[in-house]
Amino acid sequence: MSADFSSASLGDVLPRDAARAAPGFPLLLPVAGLLIATCWLDQGLQCVAALAMVILLGVPHGALDGEIARPLLRPRFGWAWFPVFAVPYLGLVAGVLTLRRITLEGLAALTLPHMLLDGLSAALSRQATRPVR
Repeated sequence: MSADFSSASLGDVLPRDAARAAPGFPLLLPVAGLLIATCWLDQGLQCVAALAMVILLGVPHGALDGEIARPLLRPRFGWAWFPVFAVPYLGLVAGVLTLRRITLEGLAALTLPHMLLDGLSAALSRQATRPVR
């Protein structure tokens, strides 16, 4: 069984609240198209286009960490500067993701009994106040 999307419009496939959920969402397709179009430019114009995109859209968080670390670590560690940078960096990323997961699961573990007991006590109080027939 396969899905037939030939008659579906973009509005049918994408969530209706996408523009509200992510304010930059309507720009996604035009920007992606511009980035693809830069492939056919010469290297100098590609650099100018990339610089314009960075100026207009910004840089993703952490995208320049390696570029900042390179001049600081290469003189001291030579060719091994990247593993010296990447291993602790990726360890920190793994630690943050692990703590986030533990925190979310811990929060759920703490709130679930509270919600269940609250619902149970509300049900018991309604039953206790119900008139006897």
